[in-house]
Amino acid sequence: MLAGLLTISVCGNAQPDNSRQKGEGLKKMALNDSAIKRLERFRDSAARALQLVKDTQVQEDISRNVNDIIQLEQEQQQRKKNSAMVRIGIGLSLLVVLFVGLMRKRRK
Repeated sequence: MLAGLLTISVCGNAQPDNSRQKGEGLKKMALNDSAIKRLERFRDSAARALQLVKDTQVQEDISRNVNDIIQLEQEQQQRKKNSAMVRIGIGLSLLVVLFVGLMRKRRK
């Protein structure tokens, strides 16, 4: 009989008390409209802040990429300008050599 009472008491105490949990759940779920509106406003403002951060990061990435492209274009134009100057210099030096060669031929 003592063993039966101990078993029942242990089993009875081992089960959760649903009456307290139900009451706590009702208190948690019983939010008034103003609290719900505040939570929605907070959620919306947090979402807007996150979107602004993402937009800012995207704009920074875009501007960085555009600046890199502009820099590459300027470097290419500078290379083209340098190679054009070298070709013009070679052409002028060959023209001078040709002119000197023709003048020597005339003197003879």
